[in-house]
Amino acid sequence: NFPNRYQIIHSSWALQFIYHKKDSQFELINIYILQTLNVNMPKLLKKLFTKTLYYPGCLTKGVLKKEFENYKEIFNKLGIDFILLPDEEVCCGIPPISAGYRKDAKNLAQKNLDLFKKKKISKIITNCPSCYHAFKTLYPKLIRDWDIEVEHATITILNRLKKKKKNQTGNENV
Repeated sequence: NFPNRYQIIHSSWALQFIYHKKDSQFELINIYILQTLNVNMPKLLKKLFTKTLYYPGCLTKGVLKKEFENYKEIFNKLGIDFILLPDEEVCCGIPPISAGYRKDAKNLAQKNLDLFKKKKISKIITNCPSCYHAFKTLYPKLIRDWDIEVEHATITILNRLKKKKKNQTGNENV
């Protein structure tokens, strides 16, 4: 049993070991060995410890379950790191705000922000147009402290495909 990211970050191991995920296998890597191999440590550590949340939205989680699995598989195959908060996240707030319940929507937005800050989420990827609109447009108006980057899943996938093609061809005009 290997420790998960949370256990490594919140333990003394973080100074000596990091891990990476390759083909669903976890490996502990000694940081000092990586330094001797001239690995760009700040870039590697940023990649390992920056948290991107995949927020599928209520419709995707509850009704479009196959699409939910497809998005996760695409992200994994493209090397897009993400976490899920299936038992903790709440509705984005679009249904209550659409029904005229601004206060309830603001409460949901604040609850989500508190959760995201607690989990140190720095970016949200969502495939749901309503959730995207809520996080990108409504949350900054409802909550003064909203500072989380939001990106639609299609843009995330497109950017990763462009990056992969650029890396393969060396051409920036992809």
